[in-house]
Amino acid sequence: MPKSSVKKLLGPLPALALPAILALAGCTSVASGDGERHPYRQGWRRATVLEVGPSEQIAWLAWRECRAVLPPAAPQTLYAKLAYSASAGSASKRIVVPVPQDMKLRIKDQVMVNPQDCSVPLARVIPAPGKD
Repeated sequence: MPKSSVKKLLGPLPALALPAILALAGCTSVASGDGERHPYRQGWRRATVLEVGPSEQIAWLAWRECRAVLPPAAPQTLYAKLAYSASAGSASKRIVVPVPQDMKLRIKDQVMVNPQDCSVPLARVIPAPGKD
């Protein structure tokens, strides 16, 4: 069948389908969390590390401060300021959380955080195979 016949048969469908498919794919990837271990529906969000250091070196935030709701930590405890999106298309939010003692973080590292529960430790994002 010639291309012009296919275009007449399908009309504007291919042009309209691509944006819809891309929009749905974007929602799926944001809403998937980190698979079974860190489900999106349970509050987990992928976050980017903005700062790491002792509590006194990280400025307090107005929105979500785990330092304000957790018991006082040992002086050597490190904290991380993270940026994450609460939902697809939302503006980036910030949170300050304690860094587990066995976790080494650098700026721009990707982690999983649960902003709904400061007592849940961060988890490192494990890249998908072939996505080093």
